[in-house]
Amino acid sequence: MCTYRRKRVFPGAAAIVCAAAAFVALAWTTPAHAGGPVNDECSNAIAISGDGSFALDTSGATTGAEGQSCADGGAVGIVNDVWFCWTATCSGIVTIETCGVTNFDSKIALYDGCECPVQPGGDPLCCNDDACGVQSQIICDVICGQEYLIQVGSSPVNPTGGTGGIRIICQGDPCDEPCCVDFDDDTTNGFGPCSFAPNIVVTTDSPGPSGNANDFYLRLRDTSGSSQACGTACTGDWTDIAADPCGALCFDFRVFFDGCVPGIPACDANGGFIFIPPRIIISNGTSTAVFVGSNPVTDDDGPNGGWHSVCAPIGPLDSAGNLPNNEDGAWVMAGGAPNSDWTTLITNVTEIRLPIDFTANPAEIAGYDNICLRTDVCPCMVIEEEEILCDLDATGQPSGTYTVNFSVTNFSGVDAQYVLFPDSNVSPNVIPLSSLLPGDGSSSQSVSVTITNGTPGELFCFDVILADVNIEECCSSELCVELPDCDCMLLTNVDVQCVGDGTGAITLTFDLTNLTPDIVEHMFLVPQPIGTSVTIDPDYVDVPTLNPFTTQSFGVFTINGAAEGEIICIRISIHDENLGECCSQDLCFTVPSCQRFSPCDLNLSGTVDVFDLLIVLDSWGDTCPPDCDGDANDDGVVDVFDLLLVLSNWTV
Repeated sequence: MCTYRRKRVFPGAAAIVCAAAAFVALAWTTPAHAGGPVNDECSNAIAISGDGSFALDTSGATTGAEGQSCADGGAVGIVNDVWFCWTATCSGIVTIETCGVTNFDSKIALYDGCECPVQPGGDPLCCNDDACGVQSQIICDVICGQEYLIQVGSSPVNPTGGTGGIRIICQGDPCDEPCCVDFDDDTTNGFGPCSFAPNIVVTTDSPGPSGNANDFYLRLRDTSGSSQACGTACTGDWTDIAADPCGALCFDFRVFFDGCVPGIPACDANGGFIFIPPRIIISNGTSTAVFVGSNPVTDDDGPNGGWHSVCAPIGPLDSAGNLPNNEDGAWVMAGGAPNSDWTTLITNVTEIRLPIDFTANPAEIAGYDNICLRTDVCPCMVIEEEEILCDLDATGQPSGTYTVNFSVTNFSGVDAQYVLFPDSNVSPNVIPLSSLLPGDGSSSQSVSVTITNGTPGELFCFDVILADVNIEECCSSELCVELPDCDCMLLTNVDVQCVGDGTGAITLTFDLTNLTPDIVEHMFLVPQPIGTSVTIDPDYVDVPTLNPFTTQSFGVFTINGAAEGEIICIRISIHDENLGECCSQDLCFTVPSCQRFSPCDLNLSGTVDVFDLLIVLDSWGDTCPPDCDGDANDDGVVDVFDLLLVLSNWTV
């Protein structure tokens, strides 16, 4: 077998509680009882809770007298209905839908409490018919811990029945959050201009992330000069949060206007918008840490507008002394402080700061909402150590199938006995684990599947589902693997690392297997697409004779100019001794977070540039305190040494 190996971590979706059996693409359904489904009558509603996909069967269901006042869609009532008693696990907005997960014309209603609604007076809180084709969706306000009746059936206009599921997503404040500020009382909750960066207007507005008119958020507008919002909500001793493996500081973030106007290079280069990493800052007055998001957003003029949810992990330093990080981004200490200061900082957080300076144009507008300390930010499953094998036939040629090996760690809270793959191109579809996989993440097990009908170079994605002995408690995730081109070359053991010098440079190493009949003597490496600012050094290798079906290791290659979170591609072209092309293939990967935040990045823009220089010049001669915005070296005064430090760390 030819081996293609790349380590990636795939966080699972939130744990899904399956009421009777896992609802997946195999369309498993709740078994119908004689005379109709078990929850045909409102008094026999099935108890469910939280987010997830729940099995649904209205075939054989009758029409009861309760809950017949939903008039959405033009016809009053819901026929051939079944019932669920759902307990909310958040305070906020719940979405309940059958869109894409049922095989019949559906209609949904939601009622306050689980007492059967009787007319008159038993009207639903929300109801819908045909929000998504012939299927339905409701979006309704709910309160954590309260019970609600869900009625699912069909419109009297088309009284059908069928199978499938309902999907429930509750967005808002989880029940067990240690602290949360959502601004829904239409006040700023103590957030206002920071004393050292006061050039900001702090107000509230709506609608927030939910789109509901009663969902208020904190609105920040830059005016001129340094500007940040500061507040003390949810501050204090975060030791318990840090001790919890699922502890995090979460927030919703949106850019309404990024300040882009013609003449700002970063804006002109993107056609009128810039990419902005979400940020949040914590401080104890002595030490300051900045969380820099790894998934940049834009205002609505760009491709990544709207509200974005970000969770910054709160935990101890790892064994290498690194600050907490996850797929959303990474913490860094400001002002060149050592990472060890983090340990003291989280025992006494005195201030949360919200930055807004994105460009030199003092007109940016951003929103923050749902700033919450949480202890439930854990994936229910982690998949890692991905390995892709090109299966070879008896002659040593690629067979067209691939073997994927990976390990699974279960954090769902439920011991797993099976791994399920609901995809006809993945086999086997059911793998019994050698022993129960604990739901506390204490151990992992290896899994191997075969992929058929894949295309070389394709990003092949498939669902991975953990199930208990009864296939009733589930955790699902998606694994995406890039299928290698087994007819030309095979790139394995791909390793991408940060240089660690603060420049954002990364290194690349890999093994290359020559699958051509030619002897390879030369290799060129070209960043893609043509014209990109990304560079690689060296970009040529004099290969020491690579025979057919043999493997060599290559690197270290240094890559500059790539933004963290960006997917970049390096085209690798191999040639024989006469420089005839044997073949070429693109090696694509996501640039890791290299913690490029610098103490010289005074405006928190992600680069050290002319705008940071202007801050130094504007603050020249200032002493700290009270105002020392340009003090890059933290010596208490803004002077020539700060100027030299900014210039020596210039990045654009």
